[in-house]
Amino acid sequence: PPPTVVVQITNTEEFLAFAKNCSLDSWSQDKLVYLKTDLNLASVEFDTIPTFGGYFYGEGHTITGLYMKTEGSNVGLFKYIQASGRVENLRLEGELSPIGTQNVIGGIAAKNDGSIYHCSFKGIVDGNEMIGGIAGINGMTGLILSCNAEGSMQGRHMVGGIAGENLGVIRNCSNKAKINTETEENKLSLADINLENITSFSTMEASDVTDIGGITGYSIGEIYSCSNDGVVGYPHVGYNIGGIAGRQSGYMDDCTNYGAIYGRKDAGGVVGQMEPYGIWNYSESTVAKLQTEISVLHSMIGNTLDDADETSSLVTNQLNVIDVHADAAKTAADSLADQTGTLINENVKSVNELSNRIHESIGTLAQITTKASGALTTSTKAIGNIYEFTSNKNNGINNHLDVAHQKNKEGVEKLKHALEQISNNQVSGGQISGDVIKELTGAADDFTQAAGEFQIAFEHTQAYLQDNPDFKSLIESSKSMAECTVSLGDMLITLSNKPKITFYGVDDTYINTRQALSSSMSGLSDGMNQLNEIISVESDVLIQDFRDVNDQLLLVFDLMSNAVLDAKDDNIERHIEDISEEEAENTMEGKVCGCGNHGSVEADINVGGITGSMMVENDYDLEDDLSLSGKVDTGAKYMTTCILMKCINNGSVVSKKNCAGGIVGKMELGYLSNSYGYGAISSSSGDYVGGIAGYCETTINSCWSKVNLSGGNDIGGIAGYTNGILKNNYSLIQIRDGKEYLGAIAGCSEGTLIGNYFVHDELAGVDKISLKGKAEPVSYEQLLAAPMCPMPFSVMRVQFIVDDEVIKELSTGYGESLNPADIPLVPKRENAQGSWSDEDFESLTYDKQIEAVYKEYVTTLAGIQMRDQDKPVILVEGQFHEKDELIVDQIRNEKDLYAGQMERWHLVIPNDGLKEHMIRYRAPDSEKNQEFAFYLGKDNTFRKCDATLSGSYLLIQTDQNDIELIIVREKHFPIGYVIAIILCLICFALLLIYLHKTKNHRHKIRAEKKIEKERENKLEIEAVD
Repeated sequence: PPPTVVVQITNTEEFLAFAKNCSLDSWSQDKLVYLKTDLNLASVEFDTIPTFGGYFYGEGHTITGLYMKTEGSNVGLFKYIQASGRVENLRLEGELSPIGTQNVIGGIAAKNDGSIYHCSFKGIVDGNEMIGGIAGINGMTGLILSCNAEGSMQGRHMVGGIAGENLGVIRNCSNKAKINTETEENKLSLADINLENITSFSTMEASDVTDIGGITGYSIGEIYSCSNDGVVGYPHVGYNIGGIAGRQSGYMDDCTNYGAIYGRKDAGGVVGQMEPYGIWNYSESTVAKLQTEISVLHSMIGNTLDDADETSSLVTNQLNVIDVHADAAKTAADSLADQTGTLINENVKSVNELSNRIHESIGTLAQITTKASGALTTSTKAIGNIYEFTSNKNNGINNHLDVAHQKNKEGVEKLKHALEQISNNQVSGGQISGDVIKELTGAADDFTQAAGEFQIAFEHTQAYLQDNPDFKSLIESSKSMAECTVSLGDMLITLSNKPKITFYGVDDTYINTRQALSSSMSGLSDGMNQLNEIISVESDVLIQDFRDVNDQLLLVFDLMSNAVLDAKDDNIERHIEDISEEEAENTMEGKVCGCGNHGSVEADINVGGITGSMMVENDYDLEDDLSLSGKVDTGAKYMTTCILMKCINNGSVVSKKNCAGGIVGKMELGYLSNSYGYGAISSSSGDYVGGIAGYCETTINSCWSKVNLSGGNDIGGIAGYTNGILKNNYSLIQIRDGKEYLGAIAGCSEGTLIGNYFVHDELAGVDKISLKGKAEPVSYEQLLAAPMCPMPFSVMRVQFIVDDEVIKELSTGYGESLNPADIPLVPKRENAQGSWSDEDFESLTYDKQIEAVYKEYVTTLAGIQMRDQDKPVILVEGQFHEKDELIVDQIRNEKDLYAGQMERWHLVIPNDGLKEHMIRYRAPDSEKNQEFAFYLGKDNTFRKCDATLSGSYLLIQTDQNDIELIIVREKHFPIGYVIAIILCLICFALLLIYLHKTKNHRHKIRAEKKIEKERENKLEIEAVD
């Protein structure tokens, strides 16, 4: 029932109390929760809302300050939204970046099995696996409707703007957040290597990123009407990078990408990698046929039961042994039927998981084989007892039984040895080794020979058995045999009532289970052979019944042996059946329909406007693709659907290496139809470039290509290379650059071409050859008259692109020219010159994508005249283009305008938009001590200019582009004279100083003598007195 109990949240305290109550899963299931105000959680301790099963109405309010950086996984505002839960009209802002395992992190919910309506997240989500702005995982019952995300999402596996992994439905959602636009410089060290876990050195990684998408990282669910505007991925890093989904095998419809996409391998504007939706179908040769033959055996044993009311106790004991093996056979057969009806390894998630299931299955098989080994030992002892009985009666019977005993013993030993090998995990990739198969086949041959000898002995001993005191026990033991046949009947009924035996993905335990059934049937064979030795039938009818049972049992055993021998077949191609084309209009599995891309896509390998690749991925080695050889039953068929239809690409596609396509980079399986490729498709250093598909092994039907292509080898308007089928396709393309194998339909074709047409004046259909009715040229008017011709083919579009953004688009008719006045100017950029990559706008016959190309300015131009030391006479500084040229001519025949005129130069400076330029003039080395005057002008009208010295050049500034420069020597004393005068002045100054000091010294001496004389006179006067 819908929730009815109302809970209102008006402040932070009430919100925290509500969160605490939600720790019990049932508490919220009858609650209608209304958020009545905005909340800020920055200053409170909040962990999460553990589980919620009611209705939560945000009423447009915002929760801010959500910072969740604790250790662990399953992190979100709501940890888990139950299937009955609904969260609606809530806005959330914050940062979720826990430490530790960091898995399953979502802004609104870590995992959603309920409904999230009209919610938004703005902020940062950072973790490891299953990272989403709204939900980490959207479960199989989950619905995310009309939600949006902004900010940044970062992780390693399954990262999306809305959901990391989608198993349910995402509808009408949008993302503007940046997805995995940063990378960590993780380095692999010896300490990081665990030798026990290494399966291949190719799988070791220092840093890898997989399944990254604008809406979801990985989807096996459904996605409708979603859009992405955020940048997704980091250049040359990551596998399976897509504008909507990184990897998907579910259903996608009406989705559009506008953001730029970057990655390493399998990058697409909409989906990075389209995996097929797959179903394993097991043919009648492995299950149904075996059921039929065992059913016949069941009927025969029933008839024998009716004819044998009384049997000996010896037969009763033997049938008890048979019953044990029959029970084991029933168990194995039930397991076989159950496994083939179970969803296994959803959509081939990883071969690592497959190996784990093999290990678990071998453990179960070991228990079964232990029981079988005991039963075989018991049968050997019973044969010995019969041998003693018959040897006393007749020497001929003894000989036959001796041979039978020996053959049966040899068969038992071979079978034991084979079972021991299986129990000891001597299985490779789920496939029984050749040695084991040889042992099983030898055992089967021995058992067959033993059965023949038993039958001969049986006929000779029946007279003796009629007189045997244990005969009564033989009749009674038939009742036990009835119980055995009833058990077999139950098994057959169970098998016949099972639904169609299919499962998703690859389950290697199937072969192991079949071997368990084979072992049980071997036990039944032993038991019946022993019955042939000890049983005596009162009538010819009973004898014939046992003969029929024996023959039928050998037939069943031969059937099992043949299945074992067939397991050696490793031709995987016969196991895969692609039904994409047949189911294209009917199925919703493994399908992308009605989607578009307007963003640029750049990666190294497998790059497409809609999807990077259509194939099965190998989780062991992301650089390779999955090989199923040795991992499937020989009677199985892998029914795949991988469908791409009604999609449009308008974005540029750039691959560093191989496989770039307007719709798909590499197409190994699936079906592509009714799609349209526009824009520029290129590979900088690789091959396989196509307007629709770079590389195609399957079918492309009714597609249209109007692109510019460039690359190495194998470049084609529809497919660069194909060994599949191209039919009813049209192209109007241009190959700007290419080497070998170029064609308007296909660069190289080793497949089938039907009804493909193109328009081109120079190119042929396939590698210089056009094929009538297959790859045939037509006129432009015929192309327009073709059924379902798209409107863009009626005009030639020219897009002017700056930094991956179209700033203007012009259109004209086929063969017409653009008006030069309509051509936009290249936007200016500081310290750089801009130009359009193509400036030919005449007689356009194909679309053009013209990009602004910026180069740093040439800041100095030099004239051709050189001085001493090969230095230019004149340089001019400015902001010049690469092709600009400074014209400098020396004027020699004109009359000097100034006395002392040394040189006269004519300069033509390219117009770079600057008002002034600096002229650098280098004087002859012989004049390096000379002073000059500089005059600028024209037509004999000049003005004197100032000059400054900079190194060996004199700098003169001018505001004219066409100017003359006159250099005049100025009059002056020779420098020697100047130096001499200066030295004379210095000497004269020194002389004056000396004379002045000498005069002062003489005055001082005289003064001292005068003082001394006056002192002496004074002393004389005093003496007289």
